Amino acid sequence: MNDASYLGLSVSQASAVVNLTLTLPDGARLNQCSGVLIAPGRALTAAHCARGEPAFSAELRFGADATAPSAVVVADDREVHLELDLMLLHFDVNELGSVAVEPLQPPNGPLPPSVLDTVVALGGYGLDEVFREGRRTFAMERIVALDDDALTVEGAGLSGACLGDSGGPLLGRGLDGSVRVYGVLGTGSGDCRGEDRFTRLDRALSWGNLAAAAEPEPPVEPCGAFDVEGRCFGAASVFCDGERLRRELCREPEVCGYDEARAGYRCLAAAADPCGGVSDSGACDGRIAEYCERGAVRRVDCTECADRCGLSPATGKVACLVDSP
Repeated sequence: MNDASYLGLSVSQASAVVNLTLTLPDGARLNQCSGVLIAPGRALTAAHCARGEPAFSAELRFGADATAPSAVVVADDREVHLELDLMLLHFDVNELGSVAVEPLQPPNGPLPPSVLDTVVALGGYGLDEVFREGRRTFAMERIVALDDDALTVEGAGLSGACLGDSGGPLLGRGLDGSVRVYGVLGTGSGDCRGEDRFTRLDRALSWGNLAAAAEPEPPVEPCGAFDVEGRCFGAASVFCDGERLRRELCREPEVCGYDEARAGYRCLAAAADPCGGVSDSGACDGRIAEYCERGAVRRVDCTECADRCGLSPATGKVACLVDSP
């Protein structure tokens, strides 16, 4: 798990992932979950976090460590989707005080089939690799399946959602290069290293406040973890231009690739891409890790130094991996 630097999240964007404690009227703890701020005063999570209870209170904790939060607010209302595993919590945004939090928008349209095999980030406060709970963490994984109501991701036996991550977001960069909440965690693997299923938000875009949060135009973003070199996300080039993040959608016949003249990932003619379509996140060719590094294709044989080639949950790029015991 790491800070989602592959997606280039800023501190204020990462702060949109929140910790949730649900409590029964008698004070007994009902559940511990995660969620995501999708609009001012609106946090989305999974409906199953309420375990079917009609009466409960929900406390939202903001910050990297829920045991030492930067802000704590209590939801004053909620909406539950009639068909999907979604619950929207309402709270007074003024209770956040001076804490800088940037809501993360749902998709602004249907997710295309091209999201399959793209790198996304799982965010939440569940148990981490050393069984600590309450710390905001992220893991980079690939989307391996897309069905009517859910997206499935898989961590190659190295990472995954765990106890306390329910309701946490699945984040990706959409077709326009902006950060979008693709879904919220519904079910996960028992060992925290297998496949996890996220309820698709593009199936609920007509639902009240969710519809209002899915702005057609991407928000202005700070550079976050990006520099001028940037990165390709499908056909979108994302890079830092001064103090603001710049996103360019490459339209056919152009592709996103490494432009040596501009020393960064930009829109260019397919024939001018020195890596010939190989991305910086790369792919595995058997036990060979192949990726683009500043205009040069690198091929690393994992046979002698590791167990296999796979996607690193820390970096979002292919690497030679040693299987966990």
